[in-house]
Amino acid sequence: MPLTNRPTPLANRPTTDERRRAQSAGRRRPGTRLAALLALCALFVLAACGSGPRPPEGQAPSGAALPSEAAGAPASEAASHVRYPITVTDDTGAALTFAAAPRRIASFVPSATDLLLALGAGDRIVAIDKYSAPQFPEVEGAAVMDSYNVDFEALVALRPDLVLTLPGPYLDQMHNLGLQVYILEPEDADGVARDLRTLGEILDLAAQGEQAARRLEDQVSRVAAQLGTLSDASRPKVFFEASANPIFTAGRGSYVDFLIRAAGGTNVFGDQETAYPQVTAEEVVARAPDVIIGTKSDPGLDELRAGRRPGWESVPAVRNGRIYAYDDALLVQPDTHVAEAIRALAHDLHPDLVPLASEAGASR
Repeated sequence: MPLTNRPTPLANRPTTDERRRAQSAGRRRPGTRLAALLALCALFVLAACGSGPRPPEGQAPSGAALPSEAAGAPASEAASHVRYPITVTDDTGAALTFAAAPRRIASFVPSATDLLLALGAGDRIVAIDKYSAPQFPEVEGAAVMDSYNVDFEALVALRPDLVLTLPGPYLDQMHNLGLQVYILEPEDADGVARDLRTLGEILDLAAQGEQAARRLEDQVSRVAAQLGTLSDASRPKVFFEASANPIFTAGRGSYVDFLIRAAGGTNVFGDQETAYPQVTAEEVVARAPDVIIGTKSDPGLDELRAGRRPGWESVPAVRNGRIYAYDDALLVQPDTHVAEAIRALAHDLHPDLVPLASEAGASR
C-alpha cells in the first residue's frame, strides 16, 4: 500500500485511505518498504481504545512531573517570553488556545519529532510513535506508542499537554479526551517554516523557531539561486514511483510534487488533483518521463534498472539510465531536511547547476 502524508488544500483533501498511502518513512531505517511504513504512520489515528480523564486545557494536569522539573531545570529556563494565553492555527486551519507553554508532548509523526528537536524541545517529548523512535535515538525516556493499536488510556495517563499528529477520523475522540491536538502536515518548505515558527511560539521558544525557520528558508533560497530561472523546456519531466504494484505517484498539492518543482523539474502527473493517485503503466509510458525517482526501499527501481519491466524500454528515463533512489524520509518527510532533499534532487536533474554537497540523499 503506497503513500499519503501529504496535504492538499482543505477543500480538496485526500481521503483517509489516500492518507494511509503517503505518510513518512524512517530516515534511519533503510530497507523498510516505503508503502508499508507510510501507511503505518498514518494508521495511528485509526486505532482507538480506552478512555481517560480530561486534563485541563493548556496545561499538564496536577501531579504531572514535567521533564524540566524532573531534570531540575533552573527557574530561568522556564521563564515565559510569550504572553499567554495564546491562540494559534495548525496546518488544517484549526485554532488552538494555550494557557501556558506545553511541557509534555506526544509526537506521533516523524517530521514533528524532527521539528521539536530543531527547537531544542526534545526533552519535552513524553510519547513518540514507533516509527519516530528508531529515527531519533536521542529522544530518551519517551513512551513508544503502537501505531496500529494506540492505547489512549495509557496516552492520557502520560498527561500530555500537546499532541502532534496527522489528520484522521479519531481526532474527535482525542479532543473528547481533553487532548490539545496540533495537526502537522506541511506541503512545502514554507509550510515547514511556518510550523517551526508556530511551534516555537506555542512552546515559548519563539526565538529558536524563528532562527530555525530562517535557516531553512536561506538553505532553500541558495538552491533556488543556483538553479536560476529555468525555461519549461529545460525542466526534465519527472515521474515519482511511490510503489510499483499497484503504481502510485505524486499529484498536485503533494509534498513530493513541491520537491520536484523546487528542484527544477516538471512532475509528469502534476495535473492530477489527488495528492497521491494510482496510475497505470500505460499512462506512465505515454507521459515519457526523462527521470524516474523513488525511495531506496522500493524494489521497483531496481527492477527498472535491470530492464525487468516489459513495456518500459521506450521510456527516456529507462533508456538513459536516469533512475534515482533516495533515503525514504528525505523524499517524503516534510521536515527541517527539506533543503537537503531539494538539493539532492536538483543535483540529479541539473548536475551542471547544482553540485551535491553530500551523498546522504541519493544513490544510483
